[in-house]
Amino acid sequence: MKIGPNGDTTHDGRASNDHFWVFGTDVRAVAAGEVTEVVDAYPDNEPDKPPPPTIASLAGNHVIIRIAPGQYALFAHLRQHSILVHVNDTVKRGEVIAKVGDSGNTTGPHLHFQLMDRNSALASEGIPYVFDHFSFLGFGADFEESHHPTEPRRNDLPVDSEVIGVK
Repeated sequence: MKIGPNGDTTHDGRASNDHFWVFGTDVRAVAAGEVTEVVDAYPDNEPDKPPPPTIASLAGNHVIIRIAPGQYALFAHLRQHSILVHVNDTVKRGEVIAKVGDSGNTTGPHLHFQLMDRNSALASEGIPYVFDHFSFLGFGADFEESHHPTEPRRNDLPVDSEVIGVK
């Protein structure tokens, strides 16, 4: 999710994906690697109206990148027709690979990201990871755009409901 200047994840309500600050923003590769799976078959949902989930559609449009032996990065719920990479492409860290969408089993635009031990969104185990750096800006329930801490953090992972800044 992305919090905008109004301190919320949306502007003008949840009636449209375009009202979500994150919808359509760039998704970048977290590490160099080889693209092993690309799915771009699902239309973006209307917010709060996901279609009935199926095993095949849970992750929606997604990209999987092999970043090391036994380590894969999944980027899910991508915007339909925004994926810029293909299976067997080599990507660099920071390269734009797609845009954030609202496809698959989701009630609103967001990026689902995970590291995993296999080339499968569902038949894999998660792998712990940390971010090189980010700034802790507070917790979602109490977040105020005009007044928040800015605490630098390194080699850490945000916990549920933390608002962070990355540059």
